[in-house]
Amino acid sequence: MIGAYILVIPLIWISTIPIYSMKKIQGTERLLASICIVLPGMLIDAVVLFYFDNIFPNLSADVDRYFASWLLLAYSLILLTGFTKASFVRKNTINSSN
Repeated sequence: MIGAYILVIPLIWISTIPIYSMKKIQGTERLLASICIVLPGMLIDAVVLFYFDNIFPNLSADVDRYFASWLLLAYSLILLTGFTKASFVRKNTINSSN
């Protein structure tokens, strides 16, 4: 379980930062984009957590708190990627070409 908490950090970074680059999202638009990424999942997971023992019959009902905390960590990390800036390399190549 500890591995899942640690592994989510680079996975979120690797999966969201390229989206911002491919879509050319910069500045404050990154925060809005991260909110748009997170919001549908949070709304669905609220229902999933309410009916956790029906949706995940293989898991004990005591595990729902760990699942919820893992989801909160993942969603928080996605929101934090919205505060990142464009890469230094991209800015450096733009400035050097002028």
